[in-house]
Amino acid sequence: LIMMLYEAKKYQLYEKDCGMQSGWMYSVNGAFPNVGSSSYKVKTGDKIVFAYTCDMGEDIGNSY
Repeated sequence: LIMMLYEAKKYQLYEKDCGMQSGWMYSVNGAFPNVGSSSYKVKTGDKIVFAYTCDMGEDIGNSY
């Protein structure tokens, strides 16, 4: 299941819209993979969430 909140043409967020450390990140089952989403191998039952960060992931639960 891929959940993404998006309303076309009304709201758009791009990389660096919220500062130099902002952009889109994704998590799988609550963890942030170290590969881009196009390289991640999805498994049955995976919960994938895309979220926008303004602080390199710190504000959405990703601490390196």
